[in-house]
Order: sequence, then C-alpha cells, then structure tokens
Amino acid sequence: MKSDKHQRSKGSAVQPYAQTTAESCLAVAALQLVHLRKGLRITRKLELECLLSGLSATRDDWVIGHLRFLGKRFNVRWNRMVEIPTYAKWLKRFDGKAVRTIAAPINSSTITKHLAGGPIAVLLDDYPLFKIVHYPHWVVVLEHRGKKFKIFEPWEGKVRWISAALLDRGIQLLRRHLRWSPQAIQLVNFK
Repeated sequence: MKSDKHQRSKGSAVQPYAQTTAESCLAVAALQLVHLRKGLRITRKLELECLLSGLSATRDDWVIGHLRFLGKRFNVRWNRMVEIPTYAKWLKRFDGKAVRTIAAPINSSTITKHLAGGPIAVLLDDYPLFKIVHYPHWVVVLEHRGKKFKIFEPWEGKVRWISAALLDRGIQLLRRHLRWSPQAIQLVNFK
C-alpha cells in the first residue's frame, strides 16, 4: 500500500502543520482528519498531491477530488454534509464508494452532535478568524466544551479555541456574504 511510509500509530494528537499554498486548506484539513484516525504523517508532498488530485478530478467540484484521492490512497470513507438541499442533490452524482453526500444543516449545534463520531472539517468564511478579507476556508473542529470549540486551523497550522458564536458567524458569512453553501466532511465507516 502506498500509504505505508506515511503511517504512524493510530490515535495521534493533532500534527502541527501549516498549509503551504493559498488554496490547500481543504487538503490539510482532510489530511489532518486522516492523521487523527490513522496516524498519517502530513507532508508537503502529500498536501500537494491531494490538492492537485482535488483540482484535476473534475471541474464541477473540487472537494470530491480531494475526498476520492484520500479514500483510495488511505482506504477511508467520508460523509459530506451540504446545507443547501438542491446543491447536495446535485453533488450526489459524484458520490462513490469513498464519499456519501447528504443534505444537513451546518451550525455549532449540529457540529456538536456530529463530534460524537469524531472530528469534523467545516467550510466557513475566514473573516471572523483573521479580520482581513472574506474568503472560504476549511478548519477542523476537534471538540467542544460549553460554548467553545477547539479547532485546528490550517493557515497557521495550530490548534486554538473559538466561541460557538464565532464559528456560527463564519458559517453564516459563508452563506450570506460569499454566497457559498456551508459544508462539512467527516471520516466514517459506512457500507
């Protein structure tokens, strides 16, 4: 298996790793999820392979390419949650043995429920995080305590705590300001 050289022990802590390109937050977030499940060591080479596979798989949807690449390479399966039902229905045509798309609301309450199944990567507007520009950005939500969420943020490559209000604001701005459908991805074991 190609992934053997990247393996470490399962159950590892978050690997500090900052994305190396302007557009690889999804690649790094998804790799971090695989790392947390399988102990994979994230490298620049692997980040770029994932990114380029994601971008070249289909011009219709760049997320599916990332998930297919990781599904095939590391034998993992994904649930992809998409908030807008008509968009989720359209995206289902790209589903396969590695990915299952479902329509589902995405907010701090539903993310809390999904955390019972493990960490979850969420697409949001990064303005609430950095206060610079409005731009789509993937983060990994690791856990929650009360009204706080522990996230892995790929741009800085670090773990930090944010409020539920900040998480919800990022999701709302993605929808309302950038006009993107909120999305989330999570590793699962489905048949």
